[in-house]
Amino acid sequence: MLKKNYSIPLVIILNFFYFIFEYYFANEIKSISLFADSLDFLEDSLTNLLAIIGLTLSFKYRKFIGYIILLAFITPSTYAVLSVLVKIYEKTIPNFQIMLYLAIGALFINLICTFVLMDYKNSKNFLLHATFLSARNDLIGNLAIIIAAYTTYRTNNFLPDLIVGIIILIINLRSTKMIFQMIKKDNDN
Repeated sequence: MLKKNYSIPLVIILNFFYFIFEYYFANEIKSISLFADSLDFLEDSLTNLLAIIGLTLSFKYRKFIGYIILLAFITPSTYAVLSVLVKIYEKTIPNFQIMLYLAIGALFINLICTFVLMDYKNSKNFLLHATFLSARNDLIGNLAIIIAAYTTYRTNNFLPDLIVGIIILIINLRSTKMIFQMIKKDNDN
């Protein structure tokens, strides 16, 4: 029971802390994949905070919170798309070592969050399910960034970073679609 009472607040704190940390370094080394991942940490913080708020509200307002969560998923992705366009123009090669270290740190944070939120994996409540999806999707993105860091090191090219940034965006958009479908299904019931 203790785990359930503190799981979402713990995830909010971990995600927000790592958002600040990763965002700073992503901008320093001009890494689009780390930038997209840092925005994803921010989105996770917001999603979990909104889930806590939504769980205390009536169904009518919970639905509204669900739509705000969708906005929290889409807004960082839109911002990251603009960064992708800048990256294509600038062709900056990020520091692969910093990419690697930050991706390993992010992987560690997201493993903790995924484990803590595992109880919500099959939840019928779209708010709780959204918290789990956010953490799970980040693990995939972190593994991809580790691969991008290694590939950047081997090729000395900006493309691996760019491709992984785009993959993270696609994953977030798919999650947005899943959450939208869950909200719609919840409304139909």
